[in-house]
Amino acid sequence: MKEMGNRFGTRIVVCFFIFFFLFLSFSSLVSAACSLGATPLGMGAKVQPGGVVEVTWNFYNLYGDRTTHITITKTSGPDWKITYNPKLHVAYYDISGVITNKTENLAIENMTTVLTIPANLPEGINYIKHPAQDGYIPVKSIKMYIEVPENAKLWQDYGFVFQAKGDCFTEPGTVIPAVATQLKVNITTTKDVPFSEKPVTGTTGTGFSIFGMGTATTLLLITTVVFMFILFLLLMRGMRKSAKEKEKTQSSGSGNSQTDDKTDDKTMSIGFSSS
Repeated sequence: MKEMGNRFGTRIVVCFFIFFFLFLSFSSLVSAACSLGATPLGMGAKVQPGGVVEVTWNFYNLYGDRTTHITITKTSGPDWKITYNPKLHVAYYDISGVITNKTENLAIENMTTVLTIPANLPEGINYIKHPAQDGYIPVKSIKMYIEVPENAKLWQDYGFVFQAKGDCFTEPGTVIPAVATQLKVNITTTKDVPFSEKPVTGTTGTGFSIFGMGTATTLLLITTVVFMFILFLLLMRGMRKSAKEKEKTQSSGSGNSQTDDKTDDKTMSIGFSSS
């Protein structure tokens, strides 16, 4: 009986230590919070073929209690050359006494908003206006340089989607499940024409001209000539119609006079016979 009691007591102690260890591990996991915020979430740019588009993506960590380690990947878009700053690299951290490596572009610590921007900015930290309340949000930025090929078609839209994935350490060798956000970039290829202004003579300008006149003046002249020609035709038609009516009236009057003369002659003849 005594031996059984010792075994039972040993089991209780072992179970207690196992429970205590699991409790501490679970508490550490639950209390740890990984946070990642980003701005902007979308942007557009116009550029000539052969140019470079610079994209600045800001990140902040307001609600976590651990450092967030961020990696950037392109999930869709043309196969153009893209340079990241900071670039993807391997960093080393001391996690509870254990040296651990992490592949990342950027790491951002938990920081809080401020009412005024400090006079001396910490290295690598910028501030943006909080969209919903007074104050400013401390951010770290990743710059992406998208090189547009020389043979890119003009007046075309090219869409890119970038993903930022952030994760945080809990214990050595373990991380909190990643949080992620996306940035959509739309690039339109265009061709810049420098502003210039100079008088245009002859037919060197766009459109057409007559005797060196501009397009607008030429159109006005042509419209006027066409209008006058139509008016001339209408007048000629009216004059012809009037002449025909006059001629018809004169022909009708001449017929009436001849009839009257015959009637008078007949009357006179009859009167002479009666005598």
